[in-house]
Parts: sequence; C-alpha cells; structure tokens
Amino acid sequence: MAVPPPNTSWHLERLLEAAIEVGSDVTFVVDGESFHAHSLVLSARAPALLKEREAEEEVKKKAGGTSKEEVVVLRVEGITAVAFKALLHFVYTDELPPLDDLVRAATAGDSSVPSSETSRTRMARDLLAAAERYQLVERMRPLCENLLCEVITPEDAAATLELARRHGRQELKAFCLDYMSSPGVLTAVVATDGYKELSAEALRDMLNHIASAAASSS
Repeated sequence: MAVPPPNTSWHLERLLEAAIEVGSDVTFVVDGESFHAHSLVLSARAPALLKEREAEEEVKKKAGGTSKEEVVVLRVEGITAVAFKALLHFVYTDELPPLDDLVRAATAGDSSVPSSETSRTRMARDLLAAAERYQLVERMRPLCENLLCEVITPEDAAATLELARRHGRQELKAFCLDYMSSPGVLTAVVATDGYKELSAEALRDMLNHIASAAASSS
C-alpha cells in the first residue's frame, strides 16, 4: 500500500502564511515590516526568538491568563526583513527559501544593487548571522555554510574566510583555504579589498595552507 510522503512542513508553512488570521500571538517588526508567528511553534523550534526584549516573560504572562487576546509586539534590530522572513520560514519548515528568491526580494526596486554574486554572498552571510544569533545551529547554520561555499568567488573569498575564522566554523574555513589556494584564484584574491582587510591570524592561516599545499604537490 502506497504511503504519502510526510507533509507536516507544508502544513506549517501554510500556518505561517496565514498567521495573522490563524492564532498568531507574536508579531515581529523588522525594518518597518510586520511578521506574525505563533509562540508555541517558536518555543519548540527557536526559543531564542522569544527572548527578544523579554518576549519570553510577556508570552508566559499571557499564557497565564492575563490577556488571551493580547499580541506581543517585538521590534527586532540588526537583521534585514528579508533575512528575518527566511529565518521564520526555516523555523516552520526546516528549509530555507531559494537563495536567488531572497536576493530578488532584497534588491527589488533598488537600482544601486551590487552584482548578483555579491548580493548572493551577502544574503548567505546574513542568513548565517541569523542562525548564529538565534541558535539555530544544528541545521540552519550548516545550510548557510553550504550556501556560502556554493556562491564563493575570488572577490568575497577573503571576507568569507574571515567570517569563518571569527565564528570558529572550521569546515567553512577549510573550504575557503582550499578555494583560495587553488590555481588561478589566489592572484585574484590578493587584489581584493577583502584580502587587504584580513586579520593577522587569517592571513597566517592562508599562507600556511598555501605553503602546505605547495609542499604536498612537490
């Protein structure tokens, strides 16, 4: 007998899309845009979100019966609306939206946007920062690291290496070092602003990796 595939994430995505009408009790305001969510889902999937501006205490107070109709409104700084929307999508579905869709949403109507490669890298970095901030480290963080590996270019490789070093992401760091020391890439990397801004530790790691790669190939 055929068994249909799991569809819980599909139903939760529909719940998120209809949150303003179906049981939403938390509203996040990011860059002037409102995002409606459900404290029960957040408590189970991303409890760090409920700590924004003492939200956890407010939700507990409401759950205790002080005001069943009240919605907790939280203003969130330090993250773009597009990245926050993608974060909520992950919380409800365990998946990130396609990166190109996020870039299009972030750059819509902006005639001064950078190249598509740079925009994709920035978006992937924003998502990684969100995963770190809200402690979504088991799945979202490695998904974001994989995105950074997929979109890496000589122009942003040094900055991504520095990001990996700063956050202690060893696999991402190793990927960057391998990429930067590959034939034809190093010369382009050295000419970038990101290379000039590398910390002494990251530069030392890069030079040691290049020397090790050269020694092993000789």
